[in-house]
This record gives sequence, C-alpha cells and structure tokens, in this order.
Amino acid sequence: MWNALTGSSAEVPQQTYGLDDWRQVRWVLTAVNWKPNNAIVPGKKGAVVLLFVKAEDDAEAIKQALQWAQQYHGDSEGVIDTGLCVEGLPVTKRTFNDYELIAQVAATGEPTFLIVASSSRTVGSVGDFGFVSTLAEAASFLRHYRLPVDPLSEAETVALRTRWRQRFLPSRVPLRLRHLCCGCGSRRKARFDWDSLQNAEPLPPLHQLLKDDKEPIALFFETCDLPAFVCQAQLLRDFEPEAVDLYLTPLKDCRWTVVYTHEQPLCGPYFCGNAP
Repeated sequence: MWNALTGSSAEVPQQTYGLDDWRQVRWVLTAVNWKPNNAIVPGKKGAVVLLFVKAEDDAEAIKQALQWAQQYHGDSEGVIDTGLCVEGLPVTKRTFNDYELIAQVAATGEPTFLIVASSSRTVGSVGDFGFVSTLAEAASFLRHYRLPVDPLSEAETVALRTRWRQRFLPSRVPLRLRHLCCGCGSRRKARFDWDSLQNAEPLPPLHQLLKDDKEPIALFFETCDLPAFVCQAQLLRDFEPEAVDLYLTPLKDCRWTVVYTHEQPLCGPYFCGNAP
C-alpha cells in the first residue's frame, strides 16, 4: 500500500507513466469513522479521505472505497464526491502534490490514499450540510459549491480564528453572546460569533472585494473544532450559500470579512471592513 502518510516507497523506483494509464485512475472523496486505536489516523475518530483507485466507472470506484474502509477497520459514512484524476482533483497543490500516488495506482492497480482532514469527533453525515457541525458536512458543503477541500492545519486555524475575533468582535463579548457550539462541547445551546459583530455594513458585490483572482480566501464555519479551509478568490465570485453559518476573510490579513448565517435574509449576510 502506497500512501501519503509515509511518502514514497524506497522499494518502488519512480517511473514516468503515459496518459492512458492515468485515464483509468479515479479519485473518491469519502468520510470514514475509525476506532481511536486505528492505524490510519491514530487517536482520531473520523477523517475525510481522498482515495485513488483504478476503476472503469464511478460505481466501481465507490465499491473499492467501501472495501478499502472495511479492510482498515473503518466505518464508511458515505462518498462525498468522485471523479477522474485527469479531469481534476477535489483538492489543490496546497493539500496534495505527490502525483506519484496516482502513478502507483495506474501501474499496480492498488489503492493509495491521502488523509485530507481528521477529527476527534465522529465524521458526521455525508450530504447533510444545513448547519455544518461535522467534518463530513463541511467537505460536502465545499464540494456542493465546487470548491476545493483544502484545510488549514489546526495551528493555522486557531491563529486565523484568533486574528478574526480580535479584528471584528468587541474586546469583551457579553456572556450571553459568547460563542457556544458542539465543537466546544455544548450539546444543547448554540451562540454565534456573528451576533457580536462590530461595524457591520451592507454586503457589497463579492467581485468588488475579490479583485485579485489568486488571493487566498479563508472559509471557516461556526463549529469551532472544524478546520478552516482556503481557496482562490476567483472561485467565490458567484458564491451565494444558503442556510449556513460561514465566515470569509482574506487569509493573509483579515482586512474584511463576509458572514453568512442560517437565518438569512432576516439576519445577514454581513460585511465588515476597516475594522479597528
């Protein structure tokens, strides 16, 4: 088994493969729950996995993905998305740059995989992304809007959320408005950061904010133990999500933010710029 956790195998020499070989390789983005002592993501209960398989169609690829999860004692929660590698991947080079993984599948027919993101909670339901409280729901949301699933690391996510709160929330948030979600252990109550936004303004057309097509824009959900994700600005020009608590901000400097809420149009979307 060739995988992105251990890198290139010393036993398999690197080779150049023709396009015909690659045309047979499909990717499957799948959500899997694991026991804490599992060998794939030790200590974690769930993960979104990008699996590469050699298959004639999507149905065969999905079948192989389910078999792969069973082989490693995982409980598949379903397939988020699938496609041909030669037509593009659901992640960018920020997350995946080891194309030898695909070459190995083309040459050997054996599946390879990349752990895109993992969670200390179970991974949740595929396709259900109304409030986006789990990792599978986050990935399903992104793929529904044809966005890449490119997560920031845990440290990067924490730093981003801290910068965002310092810039757009009051220095002291009243107790009744302080953030609560299932990610920080609240099972019954939820309190949203957007309730405490400072200097909210009417939302301008996104193309007025997203002037640099290549600028990395961070997206993060209200659920605070989920990773933040990133994509290029050009992918968000026509972005109009519904019924989700989602925050957008430039990754580099958080100079503005756009906030979508599950209570639109009554509450939101909101825009804040030129914050103190």
